[in-house]
Amino acid sequence: MINPTAAQKRRWDRVANLGCLPCRLDGFFGTPATISHCHDHGNRDHDRVWPGCPVHHLYQEAVDGIPNRHKNPVEFAEKYGTDDELHRITCALLGETPE
Repeated sequence: MINPTAAQKRRWDRVANLGCLPCRLDGFFGTPATISHCHDHGNRDHDRVWPGCPVHHLYQEAVDGIPNRHKNPVEFAEKYGTDDELHRITCALLGETPE
């Protein structure tokens, strides 16, 4: 994967500042987040991202009883949506039109 551009990194800051999207969908706002790349359209793309906290996103931070994108992807998608759906929600929160 090529490195992100400066514009992509600036957008990532805006995305991360939304807080964890799965936490938000559970009613908890402002949970610190990092970028999660979408995987459901083949190659990862620096423009197709959504914000996730370590518990919801990182395999090594998974907590029993909380769906984790990489540890239990089916359970995660059933509760929060696919990567594409989370990307679209993220775009809406940013006032953007998804590509």
